[in-house]
Amino acid sequence: MENTIPVRITGEGARRLADLHSVVHDLQWVQVACVLAIKHMHDKKSAVVVEGLQTSALVRYCRTFESAPGARFSLALDMLETLPAELQQVHHEFCVLRKLYIAHSDDDLLWNVPTAHVEKDAATGEHRVFWLTVEHCAMVAPSRDCLVKLYELACSLLAIVQDRLAQEKSRALAIMKTRTLPKRETVQHPVAELQPAGA
Repeated sequence: MENTIPVRITGEGARRLADLHSVVHDLQWVQVACVLAIKHMHDKKSAVVVEGLQTSALVRYCRTFESAPGARFSLALDMLETLPAELQQVHHEFCVLRKLYIAHSDDDLLWNVPTAHVEKDAATGEHRVFWLTVEHCAMVAPSRDCLVKLYELACSLLAIVQDRLAQEKSRALAIMKTRTLPKRETVQHPVAELQPAGA
């Protein structure tokens, strides 16, 4: 619309609208990351890229349910109750995996083992250490089936959040349509307040 002027909205209601949109963006990112990781996971040359996609997908998914002071709001766990029991269970498993494998270095999941390479001297029969290495092994990484389940979770939750976002937008639009912004404010200070329902 050529004659419209963008007016930035502030206030608690506006922040919730922005937070919901941010969650939608994260869940869409999870979908794309899972699809790309599955596509390339058997290509050894893409191992680092695949691990990055897996990590990104897990972090972005799990943070939609986590909150911190000053951070965006998080999804309520009761939102999961509308999902099949299997998806509720894998949600819990993904959050544990993210906590133990990505956010922290759990010794049971990541092995870093100093190893001495010994060779027997043919003349003397003595065993001598010739070099040292540290063997590294990751015991846990999302399989293809795990990524499929994560994709399904993201899709299911995305549908719920998008519905709530649409409701919030409709409510916010109805409130803002009742406001008349002074011409001076519209041009020089394009900001309007949006308070939550009942305020």
